[in-house]
Amino acid sequence: MISIVTYLCEAIIKKDKYDWLKDYAAYKLRKICNQSWKKEGEPDISHEEFKARLKYEDVNRRGKNAEYFFNDGGLFWGHTVIVMCKNNKPVDATVAG
Repeated sequence: MISIVTYLCEAIIKKDKYDWLKDYAAYKLRKICNQSWKKEGEPDISHEEFKARLKYEDVNRRGKNAEYFFNDGGLFWGHTVIVMCKNNKPVDATVAG
């Protein structure tokens, strides 16, 4: 298993400016998605597929803190994925809505 630091470092090099946030969301939420949200009989969602299905929607900034909102691409049955950041570093990811 590759560490979150490795994922984030690799993401910074890529073109998608939200890729590092998608990496963090996949790191934090993919397991719960595969355990509780996928339909019976479906294969597990890979890290890369999880990221590919997230689509940036909006950001809410407050000083050095921010919440990034992503369309879930059906991973969580239409809920919103939120990645919370403090000082430009992701600190949590959740599903809302």
